[in-house]
Amino acid sequence: MAVADGATTYSYSQEWANIICTEQARQPLTDANDLMTRLPDWQAAWQQEVQERVAEMSWFAAAKAEQGAFSTFLQLALLPDGTWRALAIGDSCLVQFRKGKPVHRDGEYPFFPLHTSESFAEKPYLLPTRMDLNPRVTEHIRETHGKWRPGDEFLLMTDALAAWFIQEFEQQRFAQDQLRAFYTSAAEADAQPSAETPASQQEVTVLDPRLILDTYLSRYRPISPSGASALTGVDLLTPAPIDLDATFQNWVEETKMSGLLKDDDVSFVHVALKEEGVHA
Repeated sequence: MAVADGATTYSYSQEWANIICTEQARQPLTDANDLMTRLPDWQAAWQQEVQERVAEMSWFAAAKAEQGAFSTFLQLALLPDGTWRALAIGDSCLVQFRKGKPVHRDGEYPFFPLHTSESFAEKPYLLPTRMDLNPRVTEHIRETHGKWRPGDEFLLMTDALAAWFIQEFEQQRFAQDQLRAFYTSAAEADAQPSAETPASQQEVTVLDPRLILDTYLSRYRPISPSGASALTGVDLLTPAPIDLDATFQNWVEETKMSGLLKDDDVSFVHVALKEEGVHA
């Protein structure tokens, strides 16, 4: 599963983020070398999509497109041997929870790839569509790994939400409790099959038969329809009900107005690993 957040200052960044997540969902990356091997194909797909629109562009828009597009990229891979791997470039962040508390791996910070709220003041290096920039990509890729247990949770967040979340953590406030109100309600609503829903549609099929986890994902699209965030998952995507999505949007807008949340697109993916002996 992955999150990609396109840089809104560049043209067609949303398309770039969508391509990244689509390709990752089709075949998850194994490591940084795999990313560098497949990156040119992703870039070619973006170039082809943009070129199809060039004829309809103004000269200014066409020149803007030539600058390329950029996006963050964060992938989480859960393995059946009880381990997980993550790969990132940019400032979309991941945190793992166990019994409601962030997991500190080997005494390190619990957040990846950035560790503190101050880190967001620096301009991140992003995944480019321009192949001439590829030689610099490798030095900016970050990788980490850990172990999961039944009942663990993960959050994958785009930068605005991640910066707020980490700052709340540093102030010893439990930001996950605020977000949990959104994603647990979505999961509970989805867990109740409608009487009108055919039985065949009530069953969940895990795409990878080796994955012995029951993984639940809550999906929230960017607040702005023109936003450049994109996210995807490989198992079960649970859209938030309309009223819950509106509640989340209202919370985001209020938090932005208070100055606690950066005025940017906000997306996150919640992954909950079912506890042993618990059945849906």
